[in-house]
Amino acid sequence: VHAKKHPISGEVDLAQLANDTPGLSGAELEKILNEGALEAIRRGESTINKDAVYFALDRVLEGSSLPELPSHYGCNRVFAYHEAGVALVSELLRRDNENLQAVKSVSLTPRNRSWSRTTYFISSDKSYKMLTQEDMKKQIQVQLAGRAAEEIAFGEATTYSALDVARASDVAVKMLNSGLTEQGVLPFTFPSDFFTEGIVFSDPQVQVQRQELLDITTSMASNNPHGLCPPSDITRWKGEAMVRKILEEAHAKNLKLLQENRKALDEISNQLLEKKELDGSEILETLRNLSSLSNLDSQPTM
Repeated sequence: VHAKKHPISGEVDLAQLANDTPGLSGAELEKILNEGALEAIRRGESTINKDAVYFALDRVLEGSSLPELPSHYGCNRVFAYHEAGVALVSELLRRDNENLQAVKSVSLTPRNRSWSRTTYFISSDKSYKMLTQEDMKKQIQVQLAGRAAEEIAFGEATTYSALDVARASDVAVKMLNSGLTEQGVLPFTFPSDFFTEGIVFSDPQVQVQRQELLDITTSMASNNPHGLCPPSDITRWKGEAMVRKILEEAHAKNLKLLQENRKALDEISNQLLEKKELDGSEILETLRNLSSLSNLDSQPTM
């Protein structure tokens, strides 16, 4: 409906755009296209193309652009390697796991809600996919990829990956609650936001539908005098130890994967520092050129 008011380029896939904007109101969708129209005018283009649409989407979801940081600031290289690691691991793992989303874009444009970001195309059946143990392990790898890239590039991780570790930990907790770890089904479940309580974020790679069903015994055992007994210290320790083990295994796999593709990691980082933004097709092209990965899936059309 809103697209009819604007000259939309034929390369824009409105169906994919609808998948990429779940839960947005009609006013927010209209704002995206209005922002896209303004961006097209700024670029001197007569129609709203794919880049303008997703620039507008990024602005609506992440907030207005902030002034670019001076090029000599060391954090720019941290942001570049962090996001390059996430995008690289995402595409390498996606060869063997179709439940991972394809990279849509990688950006170093600072905005109100984030200094940098990797965004993904969302499939139309995302809300109906059932995740396996292997699916969730791969999602944890994607979340921790930026930290591994920092270690490889700079010799140690930075505080920029702290929230990633918390998010990955919560995915591991969901595995624990679902009985998808070595411990099997537990008599007690842990809060699904055990490590990120109070933090609001949206990431299609780590989203688990109806998360409240995974930690039902938590509320039963807390303030309800007629509910279950809380877990023993040993049960809590076993759960936390399993989460730590899952994260350590994922991190070790990321280090190995990124070391094997170090040239691609460096090249993507350098491109990001130069261009500030890359789309998924450019990431795939770099992989093909430097890693000889001819079997990489093609970028979803948009």
